[in-house]
Order: sequence, then structure tokens, then C-alpha cells
Amino acid sequence: MPRFSVIVPLFNKENYIKETLESVLQQTYTDFEIIIVDDGSTDKSAAIAKEFQNDRIKYFYQENLGASQARNKAIMLASGEYLALLDADDLWYPNHLQVIKRLILNFPNEKIFATGIHIQDRYGAHAAKYDLVKPGEQVLDFFKNSLAAPILSGSTTVFHHSIPKEIGYFDKEILSNQDTDYWIRIGLKHNIVFTPSPTATYVYAPESLSNASFDFNRKTDFSKFDHIAINHPDLARFISYNRLAAYLNCVLVKDKKNAQFLKNKINKKYLNKLQRWTLHLPSAALKFLVILKEKLKRIGLRPVLFKK
Repeated sequence: MPRFSVIVPLFNKENYIKETLESVLQQTYTDFEIIIVDDGSTDKSAAIAKEFQNDRIKYFYQENLGASQARNKAIMLASGEYLALLDADDLWYPNHLQVIKRLILNFPNEKIFATGIHIQDRYGAHAAKYDLVKPGEQVLDFFKNSLAAPILSGSTTVFHHSIPKEIGYFDKEILSNQDTDYWIRIGLKHNIVFTPSPTATYVYAPESLSNASFDFNRKTDFSKFDHIAINHPDLARFISYNRLAAYLNCVLVKDKKNAQFLKNKINKKYLNKLQRWTLHLPSAALKFLVILKEKLKRIGLRPVLFKK
């Protein structure tokens, strides 16, 4: 049994998958296997993945069923003690698994581990803003510490192989934003061992689901957690922040029906004054703020709305 199974769902990432796999093979800690599940790619992704002559890489194909089912199949096929998630267009630094191994040894009673991440977008690379997290290795509550930036991500999260048996697999009914749904389910059961020091890069891929035109119908409104949030204020605040983000996107794309639905669902007592103010802005004003934010990014400024 390898120490780590690297879980790589793959769909039409011919421009990225080679570098992604190379970043895994360059790890200083080498006790791992790589499980690739190709979710019906129609480009050269499969051919590129199969070019690697390495016994640790195991490639599987399925008809296009979505990212959740690709991840779930890879998890079911994995034999490692720990499952290390990696999106097919992101990159690990050579020390990523070594750092995770250290976290596991330092916190042997925990089951969820994660590191910080750099974000590579059209304006360059920057570290995610973990404004509520202190430096160093620590055990954190997911909800309290993920309001500015989530401490779990699709390329830095590692969990014990028993976790899917305990909380289930990724929700196949959610076509986009499945990660957040899973992080909530993890956060309800476990603390997170986290270091904000980045060991991976999220690469802005314009064609990826996370950067495609916003479509709320592909996402979740978190209603299945509402009955829990009644007695869980940290979860309620986290959901309110995520609903506000979705609401703003709906306004920007003129999805009035879902915007109103989300606005009615947001628990405003968990929003700060600035966030409550944005609920009353017309779409033209929001678009102006988006343009302003993009201009600020060009000069290295990245204002954060979603913080406590």
C-alpha cells in the first residue's frame, strides 16, 4: 500500500496535464501512486497522459459523467493510506507531499490535512489571502477560518482513506462547485491540520469550469445544510458568505430569478456592513466594482469582500 494516492480527474486539459503530472513525479517524497480518471476527454489529454512511462501512474477512462464521478471513481480505485487531491491543470511544488507527511506525523490523531496555495491568474501569481489564519502548522475549524479564502482546495487537500466511507463521496448531482459541498461535510466532522505556506499553484485555465461563465443552475444553494446551520452559527455564516457570492454573480449575469431566490435565503445577520450594502446595489454598480477590482489587480491590489 502506497502512503499516498494522488487523485486526478481529467477532462480536456491537453495544455496542462503534462506539467501537472511532472509536478507530481518531481516530489521529494516518492511513496505514492497516481490515479487518473479521464472523464471522456475529446482532446489530446489521454494521449499525453499515456506518454508517461511510469509504473506509479494508473490511467482509467469513463464516459463523460462529470467531475464528481471522475473523482469518486479515482477514490474507489485508490489503494493509498491517504488520498491527495489534484486538479489536472494545477501544479504541486516538489515539497508538497513531504510537507503533508510532516503534518501527518506531527498531528497523528487528525485525518484532514491541507496547505496554502498560490493563485496564478492573468495578472501573475499571488498567495491566497488566509486573513484569519496565523502562520505555522495548526489545527483549525474549517468554517471559522475559511471566510476570506477556504483552507481546503481541490489541489492541496489530503485525507485519510476512511473519510469517503465516513461522510460519503462527492455529490454527483452538483455539476460545479462540488468541492465546497464536500468541504462542508468534512468540516462538520473533522478539524483541519493546515499550514498557510503554499505548496501548490492554482493555474487560471480560462476553459475550466471554475472560470467559465457563471451558471447557478450547475451549483448548489446549500439548502441541504440549512437544518444543521440553525444550531451551527459558524456554518451559517460560511453559507451566507457563499450565497452572497453566488447572488452577486447572478446579478452580474442578469439571472434575476436565482438572484432573488438567493437574496431571500441569505441570513443577513451574518454579513458585515459592506456585505449588506452590496445586496442593494444595482447590476450597473456591481459591474463598475468588478471593473475597478480588475484594474486594482493589475497593480497588485486585491481587495477582499468575504472576510469576517
